[in-house]
Amino acid sequence: MNKIKQLTLALLSVAVLFTSCKDDDDGKPNDPSRIVLEDGATLPETVISGNTLVLSEGFAFNLSAALRVKEGATIEIEPGVKVTAQGGAAVSMFVVVERGATIEAIGTDADPIVFTAADQTPASWGGLIIAGAAPINVGDEATAEIGDVKYGGDVADDNSGTLKYVRVEYTGSQIDEEKQHNGFTFYGVGNGTTIDYIQAYKGADDGIEFFGGTVNVSHVISSGSQDDQFDYAQGWVGKAEYLYLEQLDDATYAQDKGIEGDNLKSDNSAEPFSNPNISRVTIIGYTTNKNGDDEFTDGIRIREGSKGTYDNIVIKNYGDDGVDARSLVTLQNLASGDLTFTNLFVEGVGDDQTTVGLDDGETDPGTVVADAAAALAGGLIGSEPTGADFNSWKGSFAKELK
Repeated sequence: MNKIKQLTLALLSVAVLFTSCKDDDDGKPNDPSRIVLEDGATLPETVISGNTLVLSEGFAFNLSAALRVKEGATIEIEPGVKVTAQGGAAVSMFVVVERGATIEAIGTDADPIVFTAADQTPASWGGLIIAGAAPINVGDEATAEIGDVKYGGDVADDNSGTLKYVRVEYTGSQIDEEKQHNGFTFYGVGNGTTIDYIQAYKGADDGIEFFGGTVNVSHVISSGSQDDQFDYAQGWVGKAEYLYLEQLDDATYAQDKGIEGDNLKSDNSAEPFSNPNISRVTIIGYTTNKNGDDEFTDGIRIREGSKGTYDNIVIKNYGDDGVDARSLVTLQNLASGDLTFTNLFVEGVGDDQTTVGLDDGETDPGTVVADAAAALAGGLIGSEPTGADFNSWKGSFAKELK
């Protein structure tokens, strides 16, 4: 072999070696388990165990069916990604991260990650669902009413990944007469998961809902949700701080409570009790707004045996009460100090600043109602606290409600 041929073969070998090590578009080495979609692609329906779906920075994608990230799989979403649910069967379009799967959706203030819809109206698609293995109070595990995935377990620090600077818009498609999607739904999600800077915008059901779990959240915006802005049940024991919850100023647009907090409807004393620590909250309503049942609504309603610690809460202009506590077990929690409100400021509501009451068929075994009423009213203050201090952190990622 002459020297020219030897040189040519050597150069070809180097070229082949270089090509085999060429990075994917996301800057990471080629790996058949990493699925990097092109700009404008339609999302697949499944990410299987061992695979990672990558949505690259600044790209736009379409959602035309449910995307299920299966146990052992990962979805990575980079800053500036926009996912748009297309017109069609809205109920079948949602994203679910199953128990044992991971989502790493990390945007920035300047370039948030946005899930939206081609039809810019509530109920145009489902929403974002995450299921985890943290404790719940409806058994060792349960099946989600939306997404049909298993959730719950005994792993308090279960880690489902990260949501940071993520917004969902126009969610809440109706599944059937009893079931409806939320904006963000967290089923048994553990406190190893990071959730910071999220917004639910103009969904047809709850903006954000927790079914048990231990996950903590901060810098949360829920705006224009047609049911509750923020909702929890089934033994959620996480921490939530810096919550800005706002109704749309439109009496023709049905909306419900700022926060609805429950333990469990079928057994108000089920353990673990819902027992969140919620602080630095601003809840803005409008006195003319009503819910889908044509009723004025409360800033906060606590029911069905929930415990909890609420501090630095601002409630303004709801059509009914500021805080309404219901059911005997809930009132017993207030009277015993297992449910507390401190630095509570209520202004401009249509009825009482605070109120308590028993459910139909319940009777007061003694002075529970009076003691609970005194405890709740005792948390009121006359000067407005900082609440969510929204202007200090809303940045440019927050979408203005209009």
